[in-house]
Amino acid sequence: MMRHRVDGVVVVLLLLATAVRFPTLGARSLWFDEALSGLIARLSTTQVLSNAAGSSHPPGYYFVLHLWRPLGESEFALRFPSAWCSLAAVALVARLGRDLSGQRTARLAALGMALSPFQIYYAQETRMYGLTIALSAGVLWAFLRGACENNRKAWCAYGVLTGLGLYVHYYIALAVLALHLWLFLDRGRARRVGVSVAVADSLAAVAFLPQVTQLLTEAGESLRGLTSWQPRPTLLSPLTTLYYLLFGHVLPLGWVGIGLFLTLAVTALAGLALARQDRGAVVWPITLVVIVPLLLILALSFIAHSIYLERSFAVATPALMLLLAWAVANAPRRSPAPYLGAALAALMAVGAVLYHLRPDPAKPPLHEAVEVVAEGAETEDIRLHLQDASYLPALYYESERAGALVDVGQRLWLAPEVYTLFGGRVVTAATLPTSGRVWLTVMPGYVGPAQAELLARWDAAHAPLETWDWETVQTRLYALEGE
Repeated sequence: MMRHRVDGVVVVLLLLATAVRFPTLGARSLWFDEALSGLIARLSTTQVLSNAAGSSHPPGYYFVLHLWRPLGESEFALRFPSAWCSLAAVALVARLGRDLSGQRTARLAALGMALSPFQIYYAQETRMYGLTIALSAGVLWAFLRGACENNRKAWCAYGVLTGLGLYVHYYIALAVLALHLWLFLDRGRARRVGVSVAVADSLAAVAFLPQVTQLLTEAGESLRGLTSWQPRPTLLSPLTTLYYLLFGHVLPLGWVGIGLFLTLAVTALAGLALARQDRGAVVWPITLVVIVPLLLILALSFIAHSIYLERSFAVATPALMLLLAWAVANAPRRSPAPYLGAALAALMAVGAVLYHLRPDPAKPPLHEAVEVVAEGAETEDIRLHLQDASYLPALYYESERAGALVDVGQRLWLAPEVYTLFGGRVVTAATLPTSGRVWLTVMPGYVGPAQAELLARWDAAHAPLETWDWETVQTRLYALEGE
C-alpha cells in the first residue's frame, strides 16, 4: 500500500457529503431510540458505563454522547457526532479504495458513501451507527495495511480501534472474524504477520474484558428470545439487506425493485470479478466483511431466536461500498458494470434528495406535540402518553413535565424502573384519572386492541375538547367530569 497525495476530487466529495448531512441535521424530532440515547447520556458516568438503563448495546457510544452533551442538547447538537463520524467514514473509505486499487476506486467509493441514503440517514441519527461505520472503516484500513506491510503502527491502530469498536457495537467482532478468515485462507501471509496479529488481538481483547460479562448476558437473552423482537429472516434476506445498506427505507415502493436489481447486479458482477482474483488479493477480505456477518447472523437466527436486524449490518457498509466501487472501476471492456454503477449512483442521489424532501414516518413531529402541551397545559392538568414511542421523547424534551405512560397491557420497550431512572413513571389503566383536564398523546400507528378500547371508552364518555393531529402523532385534550 503506497502513500498518495490528497485527491481534490475526494475533497469535493467530502464537501458534498457535508452539504447533504449538516444543513438539515436538526430538522426532525428525536424518535424513541434517539431519545433513549439522549436520556442515557444524561445519567452519571458510572450509570452510563454500568449500563444502568439496560441497553442491549455496549456503553461506548453513550459515553461519547455523555461527554459531548455539555456542548448542547438540541437535535442538531445530539446528532453532530454521528454526522462528523459519517464524514470521517467517507474519508477512510476513500483512503481504503485508493490503497485497494487506485484513485478511481477511491473516488467511486467516496461518491457512494457521500450519497448513500443509508449513510445520510444514520449520519443524522443520535445512535451508534455513524460511529460504528467510521470505526469499521478504520479497523479495515488498519488491518489491511498491517497485513500487507506488517506495519507496527498499523497493527497498534488496529488493536486500539478494534477495542474501541467493540465498546460501540458488538458486530465489529464479525468484521474482525471475517478479516481473520482471510488470513486463515492465505496461509503464507498468515505466517508472516501471525505474531503481529496475535499481539494486536490481545490488546483489543484485554481492553474489552470489562465488557465480556454484559455481552454474554445480552447474547444469551437474545438467543433465547427473552429480549429479541426481530422477525425471523428468510434465505433471501441477505439479498434485500444489501439493498437496504445502500438505500435504507427512502425509495418509494415502486422504485425499490429498480434499486434492488441494480444493487444485486453490480454485486453479482463484483462476485464474477472476484472469482478471477488470487486469495491474497485485498479485495477478498473486503468481500468477506460483507458476507460473513450476514451469513453468520442468518444462521444463528435460524438455529435460535432471530437476531437479524438490518441496520446492525451497518458495520459492513464500508466494505460493501468498496466492493461495488472496485467492481465498477476495474470492469473489463464491454462490461455493463460501469453503466449499472452509474445508474446505481444516480438512484442513490435521487434517494438522497427524497430523504430531505419527504417526511420520515419513523420520526414524527414529537417535539412539536410536546410544545403544544407545554404551552397549553395548566398547572393542575394531567399529562399522559398511550405509547412509549411518544413518552420517551417527551421525557427528553420535558423531563419534569412529561407526565406518565399508561400501561394497558401492551409490551413496554423499557422496564418501568428504567422510566423511573429517567424521571418518568408508568401507571396502569386502573389508576387513570376520572376528573380534571387530561392531555393524552397518542400514536395511531402503535395503537393496540386494549389501547383502542380505552380510547373508545374515553371518547364515548368525554369527547375531546380539542385535538392536534399530525397523522403519525395526536394530542388530545379531555375534560373529565367523573364516571
